[in-house]
Amino acid sequence: MSGGINPTENSGSTRTGSPELDAAALRGVLGELALVCGNMIADANEADATMMSLSEACETRLEHRIANRMTHDQPDPVGAQLSMRSNIANNVARERRKAAREFVAWWSDVASLALAAAGTRQTVRSARVVAADPTILLGDEDLRVLPDISATDRDLTLLAARLAMTPAPPGEHGRDMATVAIERAGRLGVQIRYGNGEPTLSEDGNAEARRRRLWGTPWIEARAPLLPEPDQLTDWLAQCKIAEPASTEILGAAREVAVATMAHLRALELEDDDSQDGPDVMAEIETLYEQADQLTDLLATYSRKVTDALCGDLGN
Repeated sequence: MSGGINPTENSGSTRTGSPELDAAALRGVLGELALVCGNMIADANEADATMMSLSEACETRLEHRIANRMTHDQPDPVGAQLSMRSNIANNVARERRKAAREFVAWWSDVASLALAAAGTRQTVRSARVVAADPTILLGDEDLRVLPDISATDRDLTLLAARLAMTPAPPGEHGRDMATVAIERAGRLGVQIRYGNGEPTLSEDGNAEARRRRLWGTPWIEARAPLLPEPDQLTDWLAQCKIAEPASTEILGAAREVAVATMAHLRALELEDDDSQDGPDVMAEIETLYEQADQLTDLLATYSRKVTDALCGDLGN
């Protein structure tokens, strides 16, 4: 899917100054990520449970108001408190789920890197290992480990930026080209800079931009990282001499991630298609999103199986 998983990508031009991590160091990182991601998922599950409990309490309070014929303008401090707590819990649960997905995506990225490195007997630069860390900012030198942006994408984005500098003819309709240029650059994980009247694309070291460089559309649309293609994954597993049933289980886990990712993308496609309507389509969309909702757990399963195969069973 993306060369960004290959630890040797850009090896000729990637002199970042960051240290190289060998197999032992990568196993240490994987072990820590396994522990941390388990904690993040547990936090998200706890937040979801709190959210559901408070939501049920709000419904019970509403039923109480209805039963007592209370109008909307009658004071209800207890109900107000429940409502406020429920709103806060919703926000916390959403942020916890977001954090869990970002950390598990990082884990899956490092797991794939470690598997590739073990299979090819390569080291991996530290900057590449932290490229999907959701908490840090990287400098331009370290960003060289990220996949290159195609010349076509660069040219089209710069063209939009140049057109944005040219006033549109009177009465012309359509999207503002400045917005188009900014959105295109954002999807590529770069920023537009204007120097001496000429737009250029500059590196963006924040975590979201790096993830977009690494994983592209699947991350932007479905918050899903890219995993190795099946053939590549099969080769690395063979090179690492990972025995059955672990090898088959890893391939199966990666396949489940791909299915959930495609389910999310398909749901978005159906929602955007005005010709697709009716109860059957709505039911299909709901089913697809139910599949997609399992993505964090599926990524964790893939990452756990790779981690255990490379590091030994670290437990749950």
